[in-house]
Amino acid sequence: MTGSHPGLQLGLVLPPCLTGDELRAVARDADDSTLHSLWVTDRTVAGTPWLDALTVLGALAGVTRRVQIGTSVLVLPRRNPVHVAHALATADHLTGGRLIAGIGVGNAAVSGPEFAIAGTDMTQRGRLTDEYLALVRRLWTEDDGDTSLAPKPGRHVPVWIGGSTSAAAGRRGAPVTGGRACSALPAGSAPGGVKCSTRLTGTAATPPSWCRPRTCSARSTRTA
Repeated sequence: MTGSHPGLQLGLVLPPCLTGDELRAVARDADDSTLHSLWVTDRTVAGTPWLDALTVLGALAGVTRRVQIGTSVLVLPRRNPVHVAHALATADHLTGGRLIAGIGVGNAAVSGPEFAIAGTDMTQRGRLTDEYLALVRRLWTEDDGDTSLAPKPGRHVPVWIGGSTSAAAGRRGAPVTGGRACSALPAGSAPGGVKCSTRLTGTAATPPSWCRPRTCSARSTRTA
């Protein structure tokens, strides 16, 4: 399995539900390849089996040694930001600084029931995301009385903002992810398919042979 091309970084977006053996096998295979990253998705009441994103992130931290791991994307405004800051800092600590925090505001058509369960007004999700992001960053870098977290990340954790709106592109202080994502089934992977996520840096490239695309969606690369 290869994932390195000039100007191109490839990452696997994992299926929503794998067995423990499948997760470990895919993670170790990715870690032994030249893939850039492994990504977990975030749903709670999806109507289909879906593993908890932060729990899977911890499992990946314990199995991998090289590949970066991240959330694609964590819907921050429906969660307690202190708990999120702690969980992500823990994952970064356990991986020795290999975490990418992918953050999103959620989609009304998809995330509505999950916001209702959390008791959060979905119309306020943009404002809450800005407030929570600022708090997460502060908890990662400062001591704040009774809410001080330790251990703190020993570096500046990359925060990528998911979304296609101008508000997402303008989210304060965080880079916006860009590139291309395509549904694919790598040879020898677990049933159910794995998404191959690419981040372009100016050079078009053909996905490697194991990534056989079915459908693709493009996103522009931009830095806030």
